[in-house]
Amino acid sequence: MRRLLCAFLTPFFIVPTIACGEGSPKATLPTPYKVFVICDLPTAIEAGNYEITYGGPWEITSTDYPESSCRVGKAEVFLIPWGVNKTSGEVFAKFDKLRPGNLSALLALGAAYPELQRHFWIAAFGSALTGRGVPVLDVGGNNKRRLHVAVAGPGEKWLTDSQPYLLAVRKDSK
Repeated sequence: MRRLLCAFLTPFFIVPTIACGEGSPKATLPTPYKVFVICDLPTAIEAGNYEITYGGPWEITSTDYPESSCRVGKAEVFLIPWGVNKTSGEVFAKFDKLRPGNLSALLALGAAYPELQRHFWIAAFGSALTGRGVPVLDVGGNNKRRLHVAVAGPGEKWLTDSQPYLLAVRKDSK
C-alpha cells in the first residue's frame, strides 16, 4: 500500500504530521517539539507573552483548569492535524502512544514556539471541561496571538477557517 507523508507548510515552519494512507491501522508519531513546562498557571501565561487573553467567563484560571499532575521541566509535545469531519477521539484513536495534551503543555508550546499559532490553531483537549470549553492558542484581530477557551466538547466536530491541530503528549508522561 502506498503511504504519503503529509506536511503543513508555512513561510517559517514545516510542521511534520502523520503518515497517512487508507487502511493504515496506526499512524506514525509526528516530530516532537521540545518545551519547558511551568506548572504555575499565571507564570506560564506570562511566559507566553500573549497579546490577547480574555477575562470573565472566558478567563483561564487555575480554579477552572487545575493541573494537579503537572511536572515542571523539559518535555516533548506533538501536533496532530485534525481532519475535516472528525472528532478529537477519532483522531487520537490512530495513535496508541499519545494522549491529549493539557493546558500546561499548551502554554509551554506557546512560549517556546510563539509563531506556530499564527499559522493554525492548537487545542488542548487534555484540559477540556464539559460546558466550559477547551483551551486554544490561535490569533485574534490584527493577527495578535491569543489564548482563550473555545466552547465545544471533545466529542464534537469543529469547523474553522484554518487547519486545526490537536496537542498531544506521550501516554507515559504527565
